[in-house]
Amino acid sequence: MKMNPDHVLMSEDHENDSVQYDLSDPASWAEIVREHYDGVLRAALSQTRRRSLAEEVAQETFVRAFERHHQFDGQGALGAWLHRIAVNLSRDVLRRENVRSHAELSEAHETSDADPHPPEVVHRKHLCRVLREALDEISPPMRRAFEQTVVLGYSYRQAAEIEGVSEGTIASRVARTRNALARKYRDLDA
Repeated sequence: MKMNPDHVLMSEDHENDSVQYDLSDPASWAEIVREHYDGVLRAALSQTRRRSLAEEVAQETFVRAFERHHQFDGQGALGAWLHRIAVNLSRDVLRRENVRSHAELSEAHETSDADPHPPEVVHRKHLCRVLREALDEISPPMRRAFEQTVVLGYSYRQAAEIEGVSEGTIASRVARTRNALARKYRDLDA
C-alpha cells in the first residue's frame, strides 16, 4: 500500500517496534482498531460504567478519529489521542443522559476467580463499594490520574499526555490518591 506522506504516523506497538500507518487509509485504520480497541473500550468503560454504552463510545471514537485524523499532530502517542477522544465522548454521552461519571473499578478490572465462596464475594463487593466511595471523595484530576495508571495500566508518560500535564504531576496525583485510599482503608479496619 502506498502511503500518503502528509498522513503517515509512526506508532509504537506493544513490542516497541515502530509501525507506520497512513491515517487517510481505511485499511490502516483496521489495524489501528485491532491494536487500540481494548484500551479505548476500557477508557470508555471507566467513564460510563455500562458495557453496552462503552462499546458504542469505543466505536464512535474510531469513527471520529478517522474523520478528524488531520487534527492529530503526531507529536504524542496515538493511543493517548484515542483515549482522550473516548473520554470526551463518554463525558458527552453521560452529560446527555445526566449520569454521574466516575470509574467502575469492579467492571473495568474484574478478577476471574473460579466459583468464589459467598463470603469472599460479599467481602469483595464491599471493598469495591468502599473503594468507589473513597474515589468519589477525591478530586477529578487525582482520580483520573489514578484510574489511568493503576486501573487502565497507562504509563505516567501516557497519562501525562492525556491530561496535558507533566509526568511529575501525574506521579504526585497518583501518590496522593494512594495515600488517601490507604487512610480510608485504615479507617475501615479500625
